[in-house]
Amino acid sequence: MVAFKMKLKTPEYPKGRDIVLICNDITHKIGSFGPEEDLLFLRASELARAEGIPRVYIAANSGARIGFADEIKHMFQVAWVDPAEPYKGFRYLYLTPQDYTRISAMNSVRCEHVEEGGESRYVLLDIIGKDNGFGVENLRAAGTIAGESSRAYEEIVTISMVTCRAIGIGAYLVRLGQRVIQVENSHIILTGVTALNKVLGREVYTSNNQLGGVQIMHNNGVSHVTVPDDFEGVYTILQWLSYMPKDNQSPVPVTAISDPIEREIDFVPSKVPYDPRWMLAGRPHPTLKGTWQSGFFDQGSFMEIMKPWAQTVVVGRARLGGLPVGVIAVETRTVEVTIPADPANLDSEAKIIQQAGQVWFPDSAFKTAQAIRDFNREHLPLMIFANWRGFSSGMKDMYDQMLKFGALIVDNLREFRQPVLVYIPPHAELRGGSWVVIDSTINPLHVELYADKESRELEQQLKAREELLLPVYYQVAVRFADLHDTPGRMQEKGVITDILEWRNARSFFYWRLRRLLLEQAVKAEVLKANSELSHIHIQSMLRRWFMETEGAEKGYLWDNNQVVVEWLEKHMQEDDGTQSVIRENIKYLKRDYILKHIRSLLQANPELTMDCMVQMAQHITGAQKAQVAHLLSTMDTEDPS
Repeated sequence: MVAFKMKLKTPEYPKGRDIVLICNDITHKIGSFGPEEDLLFLRASELARAEGIPRVYIAANSGARIGFADEIKHMFQVAWVDPAEPYKGFRYLYLTPQDYTRISAMNSVRCEHVEEGGESRYVLLDIIGKDNGFGVENLRAAGTIAGESSRAYEEIVTISMVTCRAIGIGAYLVRLGQRVIQVENSHIILTGVTALNKVLGREVYTSNNQLGGVQIMHNNGVSHVTVPDDFEGVYTILQWLSYMPKDNQSPVPVTAISDPIEREIDFVPSKVPYDPRWMLAGRPHPTLKGTWQSGFFDQGSFMEIMKPWAQTVVVGRARLGGLPVGVIAVETRTVEVTIPADPANLDSEAKIIQQAGQVWFPDSAFKTAQAIRDFNREHLPLMIFANWRGFSSGMKDMYDQMLKFGALIVDNLREFRQPVLVYIPPHAELRGGSWVVIDSTINPLHVELYADKESRELEQQLKAREELLLPVYYQVAVRFADLHDTPGRMQEKGVITDILEWRNARSFFYWRLRRLLLEQAVKAEVLKANSELSHIHIQSMLRRWFMETEGAEKGYLWDNNQVVVEWLEKHMQEDDGTQSVIRENIKYLKRDYILKHIRSLLQANPELTMDCMVQMAQHITGAQKAQVAHLLSTMDTEDPS
């Protein structure tokens, strides 16, 4: 095991960003894990957590080390049942007195002394070994770094790349780190093919790739992406890091863009099924050769992950005006899922299952929940392009834990600590249980819901209503029914924040996201000054500060995201000579909060008042002492009444 702390100078962080890199050395004892290797892994990972920086793990290993006490191998003797016919078996293993004398000083064995046939023998009961690191102690140490990797995923960005192989504890480490890049022709397995064939009693599997190659681990979502070689793997690590803050205390990195923020979105989602990637990333224009039909995000910025697994949901990372975001969208087309046959089961056969678009199945609900969880731990804001008709709830889906994975979406959304913008795009629908699991009330501080003016809430029910009323006053009835299902009604009922137009949604969401991120930074500063303030109180304070600087007559501009972004940026600047109303007010909040607590402590403990004054007097400057003396003398001359 080798570990490095690296400073990478990247386009997002030209002054450098730190990472901790941990790698197996497969040239030493075939990359196996012993206590010393595990300790190095543990300490390096703990360093990454302590500094809040990303931990990258390059996996090329053979699992926990299993070995023998080499000093015993050439010494032990065998007590045969019949020395002339060894095939009849043996009774025990032993050492001669001479060998036992030599080895006992090493505390390598535990023996029982016997006399047999006039010969003194030391029967081997336990082989301890003079060296540490070839038995169960390796498993214990492996458990330690498994627990550490689980903690690391919760606290920092963890990325793993599997090159060659990851076996046993090595496989668990990459899964516990969650974000996995797998090099083609590598495998992620728990037990090797030889051992499995011995258990099964026949030659069932022919290679480790059958058990954990990319066709298994990429299709089931363990590997987020696959790459052809190590170079592409390292390049992908750098790409992923470019979306993520340099540490736990920093905001998301904003990159320079050539794709204008205010541009309209060329590709428009249709009523007929389409590839959602066109909506997110754009596509070559279908009729104008050589031109590009732009999508919602900055051109070339969308990076999909876990693509072949649970294909009814599309997830990845992208940029909006240079701001990195996590992305969840919905497949509108029917997809096919291939379930491979298992050679170990003679009755199994490959199956192809069709899954309808706009529906959450157990696998795609799990994928959605996993993506939300990952992006939250990356401190990325999240955009969800909602277009679900509901959950698949047949008998098999319910048996496959549909309810569990649907509830997991709610669990992970509730814990999200960055802005979440849910948008129902043109001709999309969100109804029934699918609305319930992403409603803004799950996490009202961070989730906002928007609808396009062409979106629908209950399209299926509307069609049923149309058919019912068709014979009578068709056009009037359809219009009347349609008016019950408009974005305007959604807004009036408070279930969405605003109604948007698709072509201009990119600009709106850019400024809204910028504002939410800046407000989040200000609120964090305010809470440091006074931890007792509520979200609503802080929000009203911000609005009051805005009106104090801009004027009450311009209070309506508080609803203009771009104006508020510019105001926040201006008043959050440090050391530029500008009078910052935000920082001045935070300073006063901090002072008042501290004084309030001092007063309450002294009221509760009046006998300590003089001691406190003496303590403070000992720690202030001469100028401050003179100022205090002046204040006290002024107070003495005041009218006591």
